[in-house]
Order: sequence, then C-alpha cells, then structure tokens
Amino acid sequence: MRDMGEKKYAEGQQRFFKNVVKSLGVRTPKIRAYAKEYYKEKEISWDDVKTLAVKLAQQPWLDIKHFSIELLACYQKIATDQEHASATWDYLRDDLLQKGSWGTWSCVDCLCSRLLSALVSARQDILEDDWVQYTNRDKWNLWVRRAAAVALIPLGKKGRQLELIWDVTDAMLDDPEDLAQKAIGWLLKETSKHSQAAVERYLRERHGAGRPLTRTFVRYCLEKFPQAKRRTLLELTSQDDPAKKKGRPGKTRGKGARKEKDDDDDVEDDDVEEEEEEEEEEEAKGKKVEVVGSGRYNLRAAARPVAAAVDDDDDDE
Repeated sequence: MRDMGEKKYAEGQQRFFKNVVKSLGVRTPKIRAYAKEYYKEKEISWDDVKTLAVKLAQQPWLDIKHFSIELLACYQKIATDQEHASATWDYLRDDLLQKGSWGTWSCVDCLCSRLLSALVSARQDILEDDWVQYTNRDKWNLWVRRAAAVALIPLGKKGRQLELIWDVTDAMLDDPEDLAQKAIGWLLKETSKHSQAAVERYLRERHGAGRPLTRTFVRYCLEKFPQAKRRTLLELTSQDDPAKKKGRPGKTRGKGARKEKDDDDDVEDDDVEEEEEEEEEEEAKGKKVEVVGSGRYNLRAAARPVAAAVDDDDDDE
C-alpha cells in the first residue's frame, strides 16, 4: 500500500486528529479498490478474514486500519445474514472496538458506515437486545459507546427508531468524553434533517428536566436548524452545560481575537467523511437488505452500504 500513498495527503491527515496518527497517504477510493481486489483474488473465508482483520487493525498505520474495515465490508452479505449477524456484532464489539485495536474515531465511523449501520438496520433482534446497554461507560470503552450512537445515523435521517435514538442520547448526555458528546450531537443533527420538530422537543424537554446538555452536544444538534431557531435554543440551553454549572471559566474574546466558530475549534468528525464521500459518490448505490424482527424498535429500512450508510441525501455536512 505504500506505493499508493501521497506524501502531501498523509501530512494533511493529521489535522483531523488531536493525537498523532501515522498515515501512508492512501486515499479512500484506492483503499476500497485494493480491498475489493484482495477479496476477489484471495477468496478467503469469512472466519479467516475476521482473524486477518484483527491483525491488520493492530498495525500503526491508519490506512491499513481502514483497509481492514473495507475488507470486512466486502463480506457484508454474509456478515449481516440471519445466521451470522449476532456473531458479527459480538466480533466487532469484543474483538475490535472494545480492545481498542482501531483506536481512532475515524475507524469507528468508517466501520459504522461500511458495515455496522447495515447490520443493525437489517437485524432487528440486535437492536431489541437492549442496545442502550452499549452506552454504559462502566462496562464499554469510548469506541463501543460512540459506535452505539453513530450506527443509528442512517435510521435517524429517515425518521426511524426515534424512541431508541432518544434512549441512546439520554444515556450518553452525561458522558464526559468529547467524542461521545459529538457522537450524540451528530446523531441528532442528522435526525433533525427529517424530524426537526422532534429534535427541538427533545432538547426543550431535557432542558426542562435539568439534564446536562453540553455546549458541544447542543451546537452539533442545531447545526441544520434555521438561524433564528438555532439562536433561541442555544440561549435556552446555555446554562445546561455541566462545565458552566461547576463554575469553570468560559472562553473570552479580547481585542482582535478570532471570531468563535459555530462548532468547536477542532475539526468536526464528519468533515473527513464529507471529503471521502465526495470521492466516493459513484459508489454510493443502495442495496436492499432483509429486515428481521419486530417490536419496540421496528424497522422498515433498506440498509445501504458504503458512504450512503451515513449520508444518503445530497446536502453537504
């Protein structure tokens, strides 16, 4: 994969991460094409590819970690079928996410868009089996918790699974991790594209109940709201941030200070995704997947692989 890398692109990857990452500079379409070529040539079994993916995920290079996810995604049909779906989630959760093998939000989000979102959309029983438990920070690490929220984004964008989305968000409102707050904010932002009134009602109700609403979470939630409504809700929830309640000093602007952005100073998580989606537009074609189960979290969705799993309409992030 080194031969496919671009030095300038590799250097640019660092701006998306607070921690230092190693990158070969291989662009997503090339990683995906290489994974598909490997899949066709090697013809290895699903069990063997799972073992290989664990080894690849432990490599220090971000590109190779992403290759491991793209390789798993080539097996989406078998991974999400009725026979293997439950075991697939156990494997992704326990052998990769919980062990921290991928170790970056970009890998977690890539996993969701390429495989996990399709899995939970196709297999009702996985969501019905107390999905909210995966937000428990006493048992699960940040990557499992983030995946529990991000995997629901395609459903939220279609106005589906709102009750589950509220439950997951409620469970993570007091999560101290910034990437967890961004995950649920992102989830509600995408949900607002279809169900803006429901998201507004959610925020007002949690504000009225005295729930913690961090600045990061609220700003992400409201990004797609009309400016006037956004300003009103920001003001309404301005004192709900736990940091302010504890009397922590806020940011101040001195003379000549840079104007504060609407979002946090660091780059938004989905900025990388937007960049990749622009490159992958031709590949974002949907596939219908069998829907299994019924009950509280009933699904009517056709799961879509690739970038479409996260952003299936035409407006940019």
